[in-house]
Amino acid sequence: MNKKILLLSAGLLCALLASAQDPLSILRFSRLSPHGSARSTAMGGAFGALGGDLSAIHVNPGGVGVFRASEFNITPYLDFDKTKAVDKESTSAFRIGNMGIVLNFPFRSGIRRGINFAFNYVNMNNFNRNILQYGGVNAESSLIDVWGAQANGYTTDKLRDEAWLAYETALIDLRENSNDEYKSQLYRGDRVEQERYITERGYQGEYVFSVGVNFSDKFYVGGSLGSQIIKYTYHSQYWEGVRSDTSILDEFTHDVVFETTGSGVNLKVGAIYRPVSFLRLGLAIHTPTYYKLSAYNENGIESFFNTPPLKDQPWTQLDKSVTSEYDYHLQTPWRFISSIALVLNKRFILSADYELVDYPSADLQDTYHGEYDWIREFLEANTRRAHNFRVGTEFRVNSLLSLRGGYAYQGAPYARGDWNEKNHLQSLSTGAGFNFGNFYTDVAYLYKTATDTDYFYSHHTDDGKLFSSKKIETTLRNQEFRCSFGVKF
Repeated sequence: MNKKILLLSAGLLCALLASAQDPLSILRFSRLSPHGSARSTAMGGAFGALGGDLSAIHVNPGGVGVFRASEFNITPYLDFDKTKAVDKESTSAFRIGNMGIVLNFPFRSGIRRGINFAFNYVNMNNFNRNILQYGGVNAESSLIDVWGAQANGYTTDKLRDEAWLAYETALIDLRENSNDEYKSQLYRGDRVEQERYITERGYQGEYVFSVGVNFSDKFYVGGSLGSQIIKYTYHSQYWEGVRSDTSILDEFTHDVVFETTGSGVNLKVGAIYRPVSFLRLGLAIHTPTYYKLSAYNENGIESFFNTPPLKDQPWTQLDKSVTSEYDYHLQTPWRFISSIALVLNKRFILSADYELVDYPSADLQDTYHGEYDWIREFLEANTRRAHNFRVGTEFRVNSLLSLRGGYAYQGAPYARGDWNEKNHLQSLSTGAGFNFGNFYTDVAYLYKTATDTDYFYSHHTDDGKLFSSKKIETTLRNQEFRCSFGVKF
């Protein structure tokens, strides 16, 4: 039996995992888009072999050594996110994509031409989105069937998580002459309409302090210490309405609220080598970001009946919820980046990055009890190493104007055979730069797209039964408008 199905049916009350439909939700904080400045964004983020851009040091800190002057840069941007499963849902946000400073200290002689120190902030992820998912009418199963199957084998005083909530709200009840076998309030063949509305808010950002050295204008090496921050809120409301005249149940809702905040640290090292004047080669390694996070979770069920479901109790509306707060540690994957760039006559640039992201190396651990020890085994079995590509170009029209374009591809982190194995993220970008000497400004437009496949529930019982909703496909569309302002001094 597929291990993913088994884990999805475990029903563990772990807010991080319940918050985004399956245990692979921890990958949410590992798929990064560190575009930052408008110039880097317009060129698809392909700056690993170029350097000389503040946001590029988050990709290859060796690029810090490329700067030949001190510089300040700030990049505000507007983000417009659209999702479509049934109807289009839109959100918008204003963010600071990049802000930082680099200080240049040149040397008068020797092979060391200079040393640079940089401090920069870049927005790695924007989580603002609304998603309406409609599963239609299901005559084969209900989420209640899953909760009943999870409850089987446990007496009422041993029930946990959603199974306990379902029992307390009378969606499941003990079978006659049994103290550990449960039945649903629905009858076989009852038709239920299924829907879920998801709201996500928050961001993920990184502050880095970097040092880079220039050797003979041919070899640039650097390192950085990074501190990432996460602020994330998730609210899911799942609804089922009964479309049968024979059932005493009218409808129910299942709400999950999850909030997490915290910070983590990482190290990056990188180098750029220029063997000839027109060619640059880059290499960088990123350690995992080691996070310490705090979480709040609220899980609740509210049920509505046509007639009272409980003996000697007149209520037709029942609700129950549980809350929890806890700390946990999250480790993102290792990253390895190789880059190449052609720079011709200071007028034309063609640059490309290849990034290997080792998603199976991610991990999640409870701070006190080690309750998530199974996560590593799960990730090793259900994720794969992803291959990311970025390519960008720039053409300098004259001393004032430069035109840019780029493309980026992020491979799906899910293992082959997973229903989300084609969850690739692609982006197209374009932009322009205006150079006024010591002052410059850049503009960029970015369009990202991906398709997400999901199920409201999918549960195999021990005797081989499968309770599953219909497949839900959600199309994600994102547009960004960025504008950078920079001063060299």
